[in-house]
Amino acid sequence: MERQTIKIDESKCTGCGTCASACAEGVIAVIDGVARVVNQDHCDGLGVCVGQCPNGAISLVTVEAPARGCALWSLTLETAPAGDAGAADALAPQRQTATRNWPIKLRLVPVGAWLRGADVAIWADCTGFALMAGASDRTKDRAMLVGCPKFDDRKLYVEKLVEIFRTADLRSVHVYHMSMSCCSGLVGLVKQAQDIAGTNVPVTAFEVQLNGTIADGRQV
Repeated sequence: MERQTIKIDESKCTGCGTCASACAEGVIAVIDGVARVVNQDHCDGLGVCVGQCPNGAISLVTVEAPARGCALWSLTLETAPAGDAGAADALAPQRQTATRNWPIKLRLVPVGAWLRGADVAIWADCTGFALMAGASDRTKDRAMLVGCPKFDDRKLYVEKLVEIFRTADLRSVHVYHMSMSCCSGLVGLVKQAQDIAGTNVPVTAFEVQLNGTIADGRQV
């Protein structure tokens, strides 16, 4: 099938690096003074970088390629093991839950046979966190903030976080992000805001895998 991706006209590029900074997926890098596409498979085709280039060196082009989304381009499906539903329910508290498919964002999922005859659950972004609150040691007694660095206004995020860092006298910050490159950009936004605010609040980043497991935290 066809999808959109970026193309860089190196003759127009001055190597300013603005596009590379704007790309949360790590598709672009400045090499030998010129912006180059280094990770084409991770390009989401949304064209955020196109509007950031002051020289008009980047354009969107249509190419023949598999349907893709959110840095994990082929749809991942998890099929429950065959067996009695009651037995599965009995095991549920003993295992980590996982999404049946990835990506899960409505604007990213490919429309295809995997949806035919399916029972579909559509969630507002915040509902999962509301359900989880109080049921996890990771959310208990912590103020909860939710954001998407891929689709939301990153400048607004930084401004809001700077205000929080400067005025809230925080004790600590934990940042949870999916193992996708587009999601890990949230860590960078938090760190950028902290640097602007000039605070030294301990910030710890946790990477969440598709199966729901959470890696050990790392100081940032």
